[in-house]
Amino acid sequence: MSTPLKVLLVEDSEDDALLLVRNLSRAGYEVNFKRVDSPDELLAALARSYWDIVVADYNVPGIDAPDTIRYMRQAGSEIPVLVVSNELDEETAAKLMLAGAKDFVSKKNLARLSSAIDRELKEAQDREARKRAEASLKRTRDYLQLLVNRIPDVIFRYIFKPERGYEYVSPAITTLFGYSPEEFYADPDLPLKIIHPDNRQLYIEMLHQQERTKEYLDEPVEFCWVRKDGIPVWAEEISSPVYDDKGNIVAVEGMLRDVTQRRKAAAELRQRNAELEAMYVVARAAVQSTPQQERVETILNELMQVSGAISARLWVPSSAPELLSLYAQVGTKLPGEQNTLPIARSLGGKTFRDTQVTVVNNYQEFPEAIGARTEQGLHSGIGLPLIVGETIIGVITLAAKQVQHFNEKRVAILSTMRDMVAAALYQAQLLSDIERNNENLQQRLREITALNEMFREQASTHDVMEKSFQDMTERMRAAVVHLQEVVQQAERVAPG
Repeated sequence: MSTPLKVLLVEDSEDDALLLVRNLSRAGYEVNFKRVDSPDELLAALARSYWDIVVADYNVPGIDAPDTIRYMRQAGSEIPVLVVSNELDEETAAKLMLAGAKDFVSKKNLARLSSAIDRELKEAQDREARKRAEASLKRTRDYLQLLVNRIPDVIFRYIFKPERGYEYVSPAITTLFGYSPEEFYADPDLPLKIIHPDNRQLYIEMLHQQERTKEYLDEPVEFCWVRKDGIPVWAEEISSPVYDDKGNIVAVEGMLRDVTQRRKAAAELRQRNAELEAMYVVARAAVQSTPQQERVETILNELMQVSGAISARLWVPSSAPELLSLYAQVGTKLPGEQNTLPIARSLGGKTFRDTQVTVVNNYQEFPEAIGARTEQGLHSGIGLPLIVGETIIGVITLAAKQVQHFNEKRVAILSTMRDMVAAALYQAQLLSDIERNNENLQQRLREITALNEMFREQASTHDVMEKSFQDMTERMRAAVVHLQEVVQQAERVAPG
């Protein structure tokens, strides 16, 4: 069965062209050919149809073999070119091969042309197959790259040989850290430079442990990093080692995931739970049977914990109208702290005067504060007025070391809790008053009971004395009667 073959002949001799076609037909090809002998005809033929092979005579006036090769390459054609000629020296043949010709066949030995065509067709098929495979691979790579580019997680590969550094970092690294993949490629130690200072030592220890034990964590690990713009960001990393045939670690592959929002949500949830727990403790403390001082300290401790403050104080009106008295305190005891607070020049005093929440996030900017505050290492404070009805019953002050510590969120939760605290403290005061009154009533009852007992004892003594008196009276009466009888008897027996 003949093999179809489309041949483009660059030949000025029609007889030579027919001779070449007959040779190919005898070799088993079903030849479909076109003869051209000018550059325009060559380019037109290339544009109109696809050709399996181009056979070019070396000596065609106006378009010799080197011209044919040059025109075809300019047109972007990759069709194999075979050169035929009567005589061609080795040097010229070598130049043709360097220019792009696939082979040279002498017209005196056209029988070799078919084998050259067979070879070139086979190589052309192989090249086409490779092109299709490469195109398919490129499409796959492009698709995978598209997927990787759309994945918000960072994919990376870090190699140790022949030189240590990143072999691949996905574009998502820019979104996560603000640095481009190229910056990571250029600096293998960039992670050590952008790890947050609070996490640097732990990160270095993990790397040293991995290098020493050749073991990598199965669980994801989280570290805080510093973005290029200076903003902290938390990332979860999971990685696995890559081994060579000898069991040596040659690379590490892994992923990084931004968990900043997740950690923020978890922290907010923990904070909310802490706030609810604090509210519960405050409400419970108000009705506990513990001493009033202990209940107040429990409430202050919860406020301190939920706000992140280092100290909490409860101030109440004193007998001196210009001062507040310290009723209870928890947390850090500050040097030089007094048991009274001037209403005219203090955070607690301003809160008491204004009867509203007062926030100072920098004592340097608060002229009414006592100057010792900054010397004591305090930089932020908040005053919470405790109001029941229209009466202010006291002021709670909280202090922190950090500037701008009492942000909107902390102020909001403390403001929400202060009404509960005021009610709880007022209720606790009422319970304390009731307990005190009850103790007074119990004392009075004990006193009355003692008096009743004494009266009963006195009444019993009176009854005994009265009976004794009656007995004595009776005996005296009997004695008188007896004496009268003796006197009368004596009178009777006396001499007349």
